[in-house]
Amino acid sequence: MSELQELVGFLGHENTVVKTVALQNLLGYSASNKDVFRPEGLQPIKDLIKITQEKGATNQKIALTILVNVSDVSEVRQLIIDDEEYLKYIVGEIQNDSPNAALYSMLLANLSFEPTFKLSKDQVEVLLAKYVLNQPQHDYLSLVFVNYTNKLEGRNFFLEDDNLSSIIVFNDSDNEKRKEGSGKLLKNLLFNIDSHLKLIENDQIKLLTYILSPLISSNYTLDDDEEFALPEELQFLQDKQMESNLELVAVYLECLLLLCTTKPVRVAMREASVYPVIRELHKTVNDQRVCELCEEIVQFLAREEAPEQEEAKITEEADDDFSDDDDKMIEVL
Repeated sequence: MSELQELVGFLGHENTVVKTVALQNLLGYSASNKDVFRPEGLQPIKDLIKITQEKGATNQKIALTILVNVSDVSEVRQLIIDDEEYLKYIVGEIQNDSPNAALYSMLLANLSFEPTFKLSKDQVEVLLAKYVLNQPQHDYLSLVFVNYTNKLEGRNFFLEDDNLSSIIVFNDSDNEKRKEGSGKLLKNLLFNIDSHLKLIENDQIKLLTYILSPLISSNYTLDDDEEFALPEELQFLQDKQMESNLELVAVYLECLLLLCTTKPVRVAMREASVYPVIRELHKTVNDQRVCELCEEIVQFLAREEAPEQEEAKITEEADDDFSDDDDKMIEVL
């Protein structure tokens, strides 16, 4: 048995001081030597879960940090997910703003990548209520919501007006995690094709305003008719810069591409000056993915309408893209 393995064995020791010494010495290895925490049977993971629920702020924080770092594999995530009481405990610690709420949010975010991860509607509502307070300890919940909307039940939850409005307002946040979360969640929702027209026509949500805002720059050359056709909040903007994160720009372009699925929404997009915005964006950005997406959108908006029987083909093409997910696990360095 190596010295590290011996130290890991002390995580289950009854003496708190012994556990503290073991945790302090093991923390650095949770990013560089993760497998030592994941032997057959995963007993160290079970010990760490227990420590996070014991008294002692220092031990709790270190144990949580290790759990976040080593939960990048399915077997660890599944072990934690299978403990429904512990999931309730995690949500409760976030709800109560425990000193380690940020770490619990990170752990929950990692767990949400597991296909079997599931929260009740009440639990998601609790997390969303904390998230909208815009406090830094809840930033990583954006990943939980994005991964939740990979499932139909999650998309249905956020398609409710109040829930969607709570998230999309972060599309211009100074916080990159929240800003990216807003865009990626919205993209996931738009795989519910039947919801498109309702969303476009909902004056409370102002969907096109939120999608176009990151794509617009006051440097674009739009004529007066094109400006007046834009959503009111985006007309004749001064000192407006396009989103600098081109990966996020691509996400919002993918949102527009999904909205091109049905004729009524394409008509609404044309009336809202989506095409001129995409035209100017294409002139401005030298990025292959962004330019390709612009060209695909233009093909839908600039062409003559296809016969109704071809709509199904467009829908099928949109559905094929739904598996795209480039979010990454969280690690505390």
